[in-house]
Amino acid sequence: MFGTSLAYLLFFKLLARVGATRSTLVTYVTPFSAVILGAVFLGERLPLRAFAAMVLIFLSIALSSGCWTACACGPRQTRVVPEWMVRRSCGISS
Repeated sequence: MFGTSLAYLLFFKLLARVGATRSTLVTYVTPFSAVILGAVFLGERLPLRAFAAMVLIFLSIALSSGCWTACACGPRQTRVVPEWMVRRSCGISS
């Protein structure tokens, strides 16, 4: 019960910090963590498909969070992104 309440507190702190859309991206990590925990604690094998799925999960998170769009486009951006969002999503401090 303590772990669940701590997870909710962390989630709501994340929600207040980055917003609802980006906070829900955390749920994409659940399959990744389940596969890793199964391999570590239960001795399950990790086939090549599992690694490919993990790569797809992290690529989807990167695409959904907008970091590639905000960082890679530079001056040729097709959408307007506030400067603070670019700095935060790409890890650039002010």
